[in-house]
Amino acid sequence: MLCPGGQILRNPSEGELARCIGLLRSIDPDLVYDTAIIGAGPSGLAAAVYAASEGLSTLVLDCRSFGGQAGASARIENYLGFPTGISGLALMARAYNQAQKFGAEIAIPEEAQLLDAGATGEARFQLKLANGETARARSVVLASGARYRRLDIANLSDLKAAVCIIGPARWRRGFAPARRLR
Repeated sequence: MLCPGGQILRNPSEGELARCIGLLRSIDPDLVYDTAIIGAGPSGLAAAVYAASEGLSTLVLDCRSFGGQAGASARIENYLGFPTGISGLALMARAYNQAQKFGAEIAIPEEAQLLDAGATGEARFQLKLANGETARARSVVLASGARYRRLDIANLSDLKAAVCIIGPARWRRGFAPARRLR
């Protein structure tokens, strides 16, 4: 790929490609953000909107895209303020735009690989990014979302559709004992 500045990229990463075409800029290592948010799903974008709207300098990092799992949903009908439903992408695009409106700096795709809580000086936290850059912040919000994976258990298939209830030791009236669903 030939970048506008004349640089040639061979098999670039998403981050390198985003920088090449101007979608992603370098993070100033001397700047101390009031808050850094790792994750640009619903929780991360909500945190960005609230932080930036209060005047805090806000950095949002996500290694893939904004919206998280909700952004891939065809229809979300149980979200406050949308009684007839809205597509996940439309909802997350509104949140992304709102965070930017209040001044949040959003760096996508940018992966935080290490969080150093022992930073000194004005910044309490230092984030080491996958591209070798660092970001500094006074506070960090971890909104990394959900990643579903299967447990490494030999007899996992035997446990499918089983019921496990964690609760009070005594049965109360109205509660039935746990039973197998198969």
